Amino acid sequence: MEYFDEVSEKDIEQTARAITASKGRAVLIVHPFDPSNREMHPNTAYEQKTREYETALVNAMKATKLPILLFEEYPVIEKTRKRLAKAGVKALILPTKKGFCMLNERNDNSFSREPIIRLLASFGLRHAFIGGSYTESNYAQEVWEHEAKLGAKRTVPSIKTVSKGCAGGLYWDLIRSGQFEAIRLMPNLLFGDKPKRIKTKTNVIDRRRTVITRKFQRQINAHLFKR
Repeated sequence: MEYFDEVSEKDIEQTARAITASKGRAVLIVHPFDPSNREMHPNTAYEQKTREYETALVNAMKATKLPILLFEEYPVIEKTRKRLAKAGVKALILPTKKGFCMLNERNDNSFSREPIIRLLASFGLRHAFIGGSYTESNYAQEVWEHEAKLGAKRTVPSIKTVSKGCAGGLYWDLIRSGQFEAIRLMPNLLFGDKPKRIKTKTNVIDRRRTVITRKFQRQINAHLFKR
């Protein structure tokens, strides 16, 4: 499969029904096994980090009760499909351009996430949980405002937050589209930069804890593993 129009209409309809049944909630995974150059770094911390990330990601996809939409670069879709099947993971796989989280549509040379936003909106998506790769930090006022609305005690827009890269860029674009109620990152299922917790009194990054808090993990689990 190379182009979006090759995705089965039956699979799209089943996914739409599943999202409706889950009250508008879904898991979005971007380029799940993208750190494929780990073979260039055998027996290194990078390889170990990659393996840990991929293991956590697959285990979470196997455990979640929510529908999964997986965005994958078209040249490696079949390889990813086989890997998911072996792990017993069911997901709607959507082809993206190589190196970008944008739908790979026939005769379309534009680089925009608008088609993804329209597709997700047509599914009735309200709450999205994003994992995958890559994520990078950047200055993004809309992200800070959205995270504050969801209860995050982080109100310092002058400090960078995750909003670039394939997974991070999708996160930012879904937020600033204004079409969805809640967009959340799943920090332990990201490859790249992680959201950093902010000390509310001093307004500085607490570099000792760059992973998600236990309370927030429980909140995410409540969505991921319960209908």
